[in-house]
Amino acid sequence: HVTRDELRELLDEPDGEVAMTSFDGEAFSDIDVSGTTFSSVVFHACTFERADLSACTFADVVFRGCRFISSSMERCWLNRVDFHSCSAPGLGFAKGRLTGVLFEDCQLRYADFSETTVRGMTAYKTSLRESAWRATKLGKISLEQCDLSRADVFQTALAGVDLSSCDIGGLLVSN
Repeated sequence: HVTRDELRELLDEPDGEVAMTSFDGEAFSDIDVSGTTFSSVVFHACTFERADLSACTFADVVFRGCRFISSSMERCWLNRVDFHSCSAPGLGFAKGRLTGVLFEDCQLRYADFSETTVRGMTAYKTSLRESAWRATKLGKISLEQCDLSRADVFQTALAGVDLSSCDIGGLLVSN
């Protein structure tokens, strides 16, 4: 485990890296860790409030029971990242890259996936209600028992995406 002071030192370095550790019940408020690489890290019951996580790389990371409040993951690369029972309304993933990402039993209402490349993503029993998918490139995604009602899907091809078990009431789509 990395202590709070060690973490601050790592995050103060340009292009900092946090690896092979876990955090349990930590509160990360008003932090800017943009550009940091997180690899083989577990966040359990952590709160990210007004956290700027933009342009970070997350590889082999697990978020379990975490809360994201007014935080951003824009321009991030999420590679083999799992979100289990997380609350992240309005979390922005815009202009990022998601590969091998799992969302299970999460609250992602108002999430923004605009201009993101998504490959190998699975969402199960997750609320994506009123989320934004503008000019998003989708490949090999699985959505099961998700709430996509009133989601905004503009200039995003849904070919090959099975929505048969999802709530798609009021789904906004472009030609």
